[in-house]
Amino acid sequence: MDADSLKRWKDALIADKGDTLIAAARRWFGPIRTPFNKHELLSKVEAYLKRQDMRERVVQLLDAKDRRLLALFKREGALPSRLLLGFLAPGGKAALTAPSPARLKDLCDRMVLYSYSDDKHEFWYAISPPLEAAVLAALSDADLAPSLSLGDEQPGVDPLAGFCALASACAQAKPAFKSREALSKAAIVMLHKTAPWLLKDDESLKLYLDALRNAGALGDDENGRPALDPRAFLRLAEDLGEGLASLLIMSVAPAEPDIAALRSAILVELIRTLPAGAVLLAQDLRFLALAATMDRYRALHGGLEGQSMALWASELCEIPEQILLACLRFGIFIAMDDGRLALSGSADAMRRRPSERPALAVEESQEIRIVPEAGSLPRVFVACAMRLEDTGLMWTARLDKSAAMAAFAWGFSAATIADRLEAESGKSLPQSVRFSLHSWEEASKGAILRSGIILTLDDHYAALLENTPRAGSLLREKLREGVYLLDAPNLREAEKALNSLGIEVDLRLGGLGGQRDAPRYEAASLSAAYQRASRGIDDALPALTPAEASKRESADRSRAALVASLAASLGSLSLSADERAALLDRIRAGFILDASQLSAGDWSQEIVCASGLDYPAKLRIIERALREGHALDLGFSDTDASRSFIGWPLELKKLPSGLALSLRGANGELWEIAVKRIAKTRLIHTDLYGDYDGNDA
Repeated sequence: MDADSLKRWKDALIADKGDTLIAAARRWFGPIRTPFNKHELLSKVEAYLKRQDMRERVVQLLDAKDRRLLALFKREGALPSRLLLGFLAPGGKAALTAPSPARLKDLCDRMVLYSYSDDKHEFWYAISPPLEAAVLAALSDADLAPSLSLGDEQPGVDPLAGFCALASACAQAKPAFKSREALSKAAIVMLHKTAPWLLKDDESLKLYLDALRNAGALGDDENGRPALDPRAFLRLAEDLGEGLASLLIMSVAPAEPDIAALRSAILVELIRTLPAGAVLLAQDLRFLALAATMDRYRALHGGLEGQSMALWASELCEIPEQILLACLRFGIFIAMDDGRLALSGSADAMRRRPSERPALAVEESQEIRIVPEAGSLPRVFVACAMRLEDTGLMWTARLDKSAAMAAFAWGFSAATIADRLEAESGKSLPQSVRFSLHSWEEASKGAILRSGIILTLDDHYAALLENTPRAGSLLREKLREGVYLLDAPNLREAEKALNSLGIEVDLRLGGLGGQRDAPRYEAASLSAAYQRASRGIDDALPALTPAEASKRESADRSRAALVASLAASLGSLSLSADERAALLDRIRAGFILDASQLSAGDWSQEIVCASGLDYPAKLRIIERALREGHALDLGFSDTDASRSFIGWPLELKKLPSGLALSLRGANGELWEIAVKRIAKTRLIHTDLYGDYDGNDA
């Protein structure tokens, strides 16, 4: 606890318009006589929280959800309000699956957290300095996923194998698609061998195609059929390395380069964090993804507080849900019958890290064998320049005449293929393979048909172009002396690139020609963004294990014993049923630290209840709960029986039969109850704890 953070905490509580400080003092010390000095009250609360026994009580009353939320602060320090509220808000895209911000408010009301405004008028949350040391000492990264356990690893496929199989089929089959949505027979035969899961239904194939399209490797040909450019796919692999599979998986939701690179690095970190056979609740996965999101954002932009969150918060808070949905769609996580998620064998392939050993072997029989330890780049190169035949433990491909002729048609040269194979195998190519490659290349040049942007240069400009290293990425092919086929999306981009090289071109003199679609991602910006976002990724979240389960169970037992002891103290007090229920809510929520506070505390504002025939009062409480985000404890009639329900009100509907209230229970179940059937309504001032607590919230 440093002096600056303590001063910031005091200033925030003094300036707080919600009277958090006054409410805490009433709870702990009893009624406050007016007039009072707020600074003296703050000193009294500070001294109370610094007591060793009270710090221990605060920590003891933290439940699993409290610890899960606070574990984010242990990892990241202060967190921006925009990001947290966007992630926790029940009205966001995660609607009924995200937890309510009520837990965040409770932790502030219990003085565990506080909020403050920085010099840019952005609001932040942080752990209260008097409690910081005790709270942080009780937490670990394992608290981010309290439900984590180990089970039998579920079978899964390698997503990169699916993308590579499609790339190889599209490069080799002519045509790869017979219509906008249907593969050709030749492509189907290839995929039956290399990625049969893509053929099980139309949705599986569409999922992979959409990802490739959004990443810029897939477009449409002149007939509107899907057309994959293997060179664009290979460029992505060269730019992303081991982040390629995660980029493609997350490309099912299109994004700009910075966000695309950020999401890719987040998924890589998340997969490396979880052990094989991991089983956990969806909400725990979201919290792990949020922790990884903030880790990678810090790496990409050099911190949280150094950046304005106004532009980024809405994007960042959606990433955990995007990752969850993408992982389910690609089978990285499998939804189990009990509602938990199981990490599949797909993650093993995504954890793959390139070995220093040779990545492949080239046989005289023209077979290419890729070893299991090979990284993404050699796999993608082989898929793009050869005919992939097997994507099992050891991938195999064939470099025969038909495969080589297809590669030459896509712009690969015999020298490029030979040099890359020698580099990846660590050996010279078999003489027969090298000879065949060059003879096939000569045969492929007998007749050449090209479409694109043609550049003609005089001797001076031709020498400048060929001797400028930066021009290499602009040239697709030299057709003859002074005549070049350019690799540019359109004439305007070609003009800009040539002028930057000192070759003055004025497009007005040459007119406008046809254009082709630009790639989704600019290679340089995407590569640079991913390199920044993945900095320090190996030292980020440590690999989690369920090893601390016994420690968590001990903490849960200790909390349950203290809550039971405090609840038992209610028996000695003369209370109405409504008063007893309200105080029991506060005990479960950790607001009461000592039994003496049950009688000495000022609870006059806690009882908000209406029953009997007072319909307007019940309706006012319902409307207040909707307006302020409180839960409700309802008693109502159901046919001949009386029932009760505790949950979060969602909407008050006008029906022909009268008003009806929609609610969500702690486990996510939805109810609709006619207001006229409600016999009793009680406002719950806290999040739902203990007996009310849902397993998946």
